[in-house]
Amino acid sequence: MDTPATLHLPAPPLDGQGGTRITTAGGDSARLALDSKSLRLLTVDGCPELVELDLSACPGLSWIAISDCPLLTDLHLPTTGSGVRIHVDFGPAAPCLRITGLVADVDCCWLSGHSAAPRGRSRRPPLDGCYIGTVNADALARYGLVLFTGGGPGRGTWFCRPTAPCVTSR
Repeated sequence: MDTPATLHLPAPPLDGQGGTRITTAGGDSARLALDSKSLRLLTVDGCPELVELDLSACPGLSWIAISDCPLLTDLHLPTTGSGVRIHVDFGPAAPCLRITGLVADVDCCWLSGHSAAPRGRSRRPPLDGCYIGTVNADALARYGLVLFTGGGPGRGTWFCRPTAPCVTSR
């Protein structure tokens, strides 16, 4: 099986607050990499073919909102700085997202549930990555913050690595 090529986008035009919106991932491109030293705020909406989004070359990124990207499973964030606040609307899709890089705060919703990082998460140091999805023992060892969404309606359950400065919430 061929791995789709990554579409590398140069620094996009930014608004007055350092933000931009991506509403297509370059046609049918499944992988998108963005390189912008000045990008602070990003909205990604309506990219139905997008599977992987690499923002690791955007060191100033502080906030991202993602919606209408049903195939997105991998998000790469900068590994330096104070972390990124993330909002993901999974819509009718079953939640499954692997996030690498520094995460300051995260909340998400899906057709039959919703969840947010434990209260006070944003006042703590950023965590090294996050996993959102069904039970996966490997995720507990690999990511600083894990949300198991379960099979039924309702809220997910957050878990943090024992060494991570986080609390567990239900």
